[in-house]
Amino acid sequence: MCVRSLILIALALPSAACTSSDVGCRVAPLSEISLFDKLALDGTWEHTATLVDAGGDPRLALGTTTRPVAMSWDVEEDFLYGITGSSHSIGFTLEGHYTAGFGEDGTVCLANDSRAWHERRWMRVDWTQALTTVDMLPLGEATEVESVFPPDDDSVAHALSLQRDPSGRLTEVVVTSWYVLPATCDTCALVPFSVEHTFRRLTP
Repeated sequence: MCVRSLILIALALPSAACTSSDVGCRVAPLSEISLFDKLALDGTWEHTATLVDAGGDPRLALGTTTRPVAMSWDVEEDFLYGITGSSHSIGFTLEGHYTAGFGEDGTVCLANDSRAWHERRWMRVDWTQALTTVDMLPLGEATEVESVFPPDDDSVAHALSLQRDPSGRLTEVVVTSWYVLPATCDTCALVPFSVEHTFRRLTP
């Protein structure tokens, strides 16, 4: 993962044990609090983007897919970035960094403790909105685009899909994101469309 060496050292440490009585600690099932292990995004990945809803606009061809691009992940304080070459090409907002411990009943204790954000192993990612450069999208000749929030709760619920190998190692992250093209005239409406971003692990 493309993170500072200090971060790598900190994240290699085991997560701290905690109980529901700890100050600032919240106990909840892992799936409910949507925690994401930063270590799961190590190594080299590949990104493609496929147009899954073109909004009926002739400038967009349904099913168009970008060429695969190698990338790595960069965890910052407020964003999770995908890096291609030397630039941040795609990003997701982080809602927090956490220390987590596992209770005897299988729940997870989520705590905002005194550690610096880069010393906390877990993060909470807002996968509903991908902020990206135009070249990461299958837009043909379109040169301007704006990222928008999902149109409804059902879209939010199905925005993220994860695949793992038999050992439990994360191998694929698929995120559906929504955008609009600028209107073509003063009285024309914005053109909504959605893109499926696929991130596949390249390194074992």
